[in-house]
Amino acid sequence: MSYFVMELTCAGIPEEELKAESFSKEQEGILAHLDASIQERIRRGIPYTVVDMDSGQTICKFNIRNVKPTDFDIRMLARTLSEAAQKFYENPENVRACEQWKSEQDKKKGEAPRN
Repeated sequence: MSYFVMELTCAGIPEEELKAESFSKEQEGILAHLDASIQERIRRGIPYTVVDMDSGQTICKFNIRNVKPTDFDIRMLARTLSEAAQKFYENPENVRACEQWKSEQDKKKGEAPRN
């Protein structure tokens, strides 16, 4: 099996505040197969994920509670989503489909249609 190990962002948390999670037996088994430098970072609380390269499936996650994007990451995500929403709503077909979907949702909830 081939896999890759990916460090996740925790830049929004000061390093001295990172805390490693308690690891399950499965996580400990996977951790034992990783390079010593990566093991050390995981044991300090740095978040990582291990992914099977053949299937693309996540094998294991470590310290996921410590994943915290930076303000820059959040702004870039917001910009990307905003641009995508603007492009979506430029198409009248998409606007009609969205209005129809909202109307159907309102009917399911028993609410008056939105305008």
